[in-house]
Amino acid sequence: MEALVSFIIILSILSGGSTVFFLRVSQPGLKLILAFSGSYLLSITFFTIFPEIYSSPVPHFQIGILVIGGFLLQTLLEFFSRGIEHGHVHIHHEHSASRWHILSLSVGLYVHSFMEGIPLGVIERIDHPLLWGVVLHNIPISIAYAWLLKGMHVKPMTLLVYLFIFSVITPVGMLVGNLFSGVYDIENFEPVALAFATGIFLHISTTILFETGDHHRYNLRKLVVILAGVLLALLPHVVE
Repeated sequence: MEALVSFIIILSILSGGSTVFFLRVSQPGLKLILAFSGSYLLSITFFTIFPEIYSSPVPHFQIGILVIGGFLLQTLLEFFSRGIEHGHVHIHHEHSASRWHILSLSVGLYVHSFMEGIPLGVIERIDHPLLWGVVLHNIPISIAYAWLLKGMHVKPMTLLVYLFIFSVITPVGMLVGNLFSGVYDIENFEPVALAFATGIFLHISTTILFETGDHHRYNLRKLVVILAGVLLALLPHVVE
C-alpha cells in the first residue's frame, strides 16, 4: 500500500511539472486550479481531519499547540520558498535569479512536502482524503515550481532533476512517519502527525483562497471551483 501511495504522489508531481515543456498554463488558469485544491484541503480539514484528531486520546490543548506549530512552521518556510506552495509566482522578476534563490525556494518547498508525508506514512490508506488533498495540492504546485524554474532559465534536464527530488520528498516523509509510528504508540502518534500537518494545510489553503480573488473580488468561475472543492470533500460523508 505504501508503494502505491508513493507512486501516486510521485506521478502527480512529475506529470504536473512536466506540462511546462509542452503546454502554456496561464496565471488565471493556475489560480483556478489552486482555488480548487485549496478549497478541498480546507474542507477535508474541517470535515475529516479535525474530527479524527480531536476524538483521539491526545489532549485537545496539545492538538491545538501542534496545529499552531504547523501553521507557524509554514509561515517560516515561506521566507525561503517565497510562497511557491500556494502558487506565488512572479517569473518576470526572476531572470537573474542566483543559485541561492533557486536553492532557497527549493529547500522551503521540500521541507513543506516532507512534513506532508509524515502523517501519510502513518495512515497508509489510499481512501483517506488526506492523500487526495496532497495529490490535488501537488499538481498545481509542481506546475508553479517548474514554471518558476523555467523562468529562472534553469536547463530542462536540471529542471527535471529538481522536479524528481520534489516528487520523492513526500514519500521520504512517509517512510519517516512509518518508522516513528513503529517506535511510538500509533494511537497517539497518528493524531500528533496529523495535527501538525493540519496547521500547514490551514496556512496553505486559507492563503490560496485569500489570494484567489483579484483585489479581494471573486468572479463566478472562481466561486464555482471553490464550491466544487467543498462538494468533493463532502461527498464521502454524504454517500456513507
